[in-house]
Amino acid sequence: MSLPAAKVTYGREQAERVSVAVSAPSGATPSGTVTVWAGAAIICHRITLAAGQATCLVGETRLPAGTWHLTASYGGSGALGSAMSAARTLVRG
Repeated sequence: MSLPAAKVTYGREQAERVSVAVSAPSGATPSGTVTVWAGAAIICHRITLAAGQATCLVGETRLPAGTWHLTASYGGSGALGSAMSAARTLVRG
């Protein structure tokens, strides 16, 4: 599972696009949902995968200026187990 790093300037963007990609070693296309966390807070709850990918928009009221460490959790589906991404940094200046 991957979560790209991003850097933006606060005030220039109204919302950040958070993209998640889930892949399976077997070559299967993962389905189901992903939740994205900023520390202990959920910022994207149960976004649905399409072709193994999902995107959500996070407004400045949910993620104010600062440095955030984002992780994504995949709940699993069918024969695929759950997974957690490595943390990625998002800087909102």
